[in-house]
Amino acid sequence: GVVAAATTPELLVGGRVAQGAMVALMLPQSMAVVKQQFRPEEWAIASAITGLAISAGSIGGPVVGGFLTDLDLFGTGWRAIFWINVPIGAVLLACAIRVLPEGRAGHRPTLDLPGALMVAFASLALMFPLVRGSEHGWAPWSFGLVAFSLLLWLGFAAYQRRRSARGIDVLVPPALFRRRAFTAGLTAALLTFAGATSFTFLLTYYLQFGLAWSSTRTALAVAAVPLGIALVFQVAWKYGPARPRLFVTCGASAMLAGALGMAALAATGRTDFGFLAAVAFLLGAGTGLTSPVLTAVLLGSLAPREAGAGAGVIYASTQFGSALGIGVIGAVFFGGLGGEAGGAGDGRTAALYGDALGTAVLCTAAVFALVVLVARALPRQGAEPTGDPVPL
Repeated sequence: GVVAAATTPELLVGGRVAQGAMVALMLPQSMAVVKQQFRPEEWAIASAITGLAISAGSIGGPVVGGFLTDLDLFGTGWRAIFWINVPIGAVLLACAIRVLPEGRAGHRPTLDLPGALMVAFASLALMFPLVRGSEHGWAPWSFGLVAFSLLLWLGFAAYQRRRSARGIDVLVPPALFRRRAFTAGLTAALLTFAGATSFTFLLTYYLQFGLAWSSTRTALAVAAVPLGIALVFQVAWKYGPARPRLFVTCGASAMLAGALGMAALAATGRTDFGFLAAVAFLLGAGTGLTSPVLTAVLLGSLAPREAGAGAGVIYASTQFGSALGIGVIGAVFFGGLGGEAGGAGDGRTAALYGDALGTAVLCTAAVFALVVLVARALPRQGAEPTGDPVPL
């Protein structure tokens, strides 16, 4: 509500920061509930649904936002994107109070404040130059911040190892990364979200500002992504957790095909709605085959006592991957525009945007190819799910 009613940019940004903080507190707990409250034979299905919901929400949110902006409900314009969260949040709060159990840890964990601060500053030092560096001609300070970020990440890893060796609670338990399935799954998840989120960002920006499409028409084209996720839902849920390597490989290959198809469309200048929706659908289908299975693999590799910390690591990594993908691949895209980015109709040509899009989408294709390679480290066999899938 604060964000929707914001009257200044500072209030808007502050409200968004508060939203992000609350989500960071809430979502890892939802993953931990899966581990703590479901029977072991149900973990595969429950975690797959969790992963599907996260990916569908991350990609489907901007689509709904496009519709709401053009609808201009009650004259609220873009504010409707945030007003809609008020009734949704109220319903979810009521459901949580009624359904979620009250659980307490066996011991009160120690807050790793230095570790949290190191992660925050390392992320900021990396993301800021990626987002703003091109505007300043990639000045020396931008490379200095990236180097400083890398040093902070290395220092954070060393600090976590020392703290864990002393038996003190840590933000990221180093023991998690001694498990091949967890490390491979987390790497694949980070790359998947980096590629999928940046792809939808590029496509949305290209359609609205390069081709001057309306928010509604853009949303309809990008809606093929969550549609693809929905259509593979049953297959991914029922069979994916038992065959993680196969499903992640197939999903990443579909996303790779979608990215290469988008690059081909950009190179030929095709702007047909059907073709653009088709490549978006491929991305969605690949995401729907990949994300739920990775979540099942990751949560399945955690012991019950690691559920809270492990779920936090999983969620933070996927969100960091999304931000990193937009930062890095977005920098390639805007660099290709050569400072010509701006509002539609200011003299830019679709060809300029098409060239920039083609180069950037090839970068997402490389990311998806890496997911295919990383998938080879995932286990061939996983937990067999129980129960029947819910009809869509």
